[in-house]
Amino acid sequence: MNLPDRPELMVIGDSLPQGCRSMTVTADFCRHSYSAQAAALAKIPFQIPAHPRSVLIDLEQIASNLLEVGIPTVLGGFKSNLRAWLEDFARPYQPGGPVPECFDNLAVAGFTIEDTLGAAKQFDGTPGFGTARLAFDNFLRAQTAPGADVSTGNLGDLHIATNARYVLNPSNNPDYMDWSQVRWVAERQPKKLIVHVGHNNGLYRIGSRGLTGDWSKYWPSPGVATYLKLVSDLRASCPDTHILVLGLPKVGAVSNLMPDSDRKIPGTDYFTRYKTMFPYQDPVDGTVVQDADLSIADVNGQIRDGLRGIRDTDFYDVYRFFETLDTKNGVATAKKITVPYDGDDDHDPRNFVLDNNYISCVIQNPGQYGEISAVFADGGLQSIDGMHPSSVAYALLGLIIGTRLWGIAPTDAEKIAFIKNVVKDELLLIDFPYDLDLLRGIINTFGRSGNAGSTDTRALAAQNIAAMSGALLNSD
Repeated sequence: MNLPDRPELMVIGDSLPQGCRSMTVTADFCRHSYSAQAAALAKIPFQIPAHPRSVLIDLEQIASNLLEVGIPTVLGGFKSNLRAWLEDFARPYQPGGPVPECFDNLAVAGFTIEDTLGAAKQFDGTPGFGTARLAFDNFLRAQTAPGADVSTGNLGDLHIATNARYVLNPSNNPDYMDWSQVRWVAERQPKKLIVHVGHNNGLYRIGSRGLTGDWSKYWPSPGVATYLKLVSDLRASCPDTHILVLGLPKVGAVSNLMPDSDRKIPGTDYFTRYKTMFPYQDPVDGTVVQDADLSIADVNGQIRDGLRGIRDTDFYDVYRFFETLDTKNGVATAKKITVPYDGDDDHDPRNFVLDNNYISCVIQNPGQYGEISAVFADGGLQSIDGMHPSSVAYALLGLIIGTRLWGIAPTDAEKIAFIKNVVKDELLLIDFPYDLDLLRGIINTFGRSGNAGSTDTRALAAQNIAAMSGALLNSD
């Protein structure tokens, strides 16, 4: 083995620490993860996953050119994407070759706590994805299951399996096929470690569909105990590593759940009804959202209390982070983020005022030849799926994490400059995906038929896009 020297920082967990957004993972999105941005602030080396292509369908790219190139062309790239990944996984290991042996950010979108531990099975008995070998087994199974097609939910498994197989063993070294995230940390002994997981243990379905059954089966028991076991195992194997554990977010603050009424539940910041924005538009009872948030806050408290007995371990409550930005629910202390225009930028001569509403646009007046364009109008702190932050919100969290890990305390001017630099690369703001509403309409209309009976809590929204045209995606 010829692993890099002891890293300054490593990250394990799921989609939020990986930098996933719009249900897509790319190298560029990983570059905008909160951990990568915190590392940039600290000026320390930090090796992100260098995905050679998206995993597996790039929603933002689709929403930007759906009308221009047509549905068949956009969706037809799925099979070639999958073939390219299979070819990558089949390449012989080349010691000292161009592909890195490992990454510092090992978080994988879709992972559960059990996956992070490397378990072969989830809490509910379904297969685990937590090692490169398990991930590849699931990669093959999802393609060859009896009657398998893109409308059966297999694309959700393919998304997790492809991502995990690459991130956990990018060089195809046979010695690493059975290494979990926990094993990688133990072998490399980082100076600092971020642990951020648990969103896929029942939380995802609350934000996407308002469904709480899977959450209540797992939290607070056995979820809290399993999370604390994860951290205890890490502490035992890494005695000289400072561990920062991040809690779960406030689900009522995500932009996928939008108030559907002016009426508020008496004595609260919650409304009587919400509706989901992506992938489907469904009503959600406001008391469900309120009760879910109360439960999440309680779980975070139990995790924080349990960590007090583990030395050199810090806790940051991501629930509070999202609450400080929750203007959507009218939280009194919440704030919008204003990115001022100072005349030096050429991308857009406007101030950007960002909040946690679902992203939307206004149509500019037709030009000389009748062309129209979409210009960002609202939202901006979360991505298309409404469940993952935009690069700007990741940067805001990165500023906090940089302070927690290295004591970095940038001035207000430095913070503004940092966020302005991120905005320049945030296409959801500077080049709004014109076909987003069309994409959401297609998914809402056609996606239900293939997923109405699905109980897979880990299925990703990408499968709903696939469901609208299985014949196209199963062809070249």
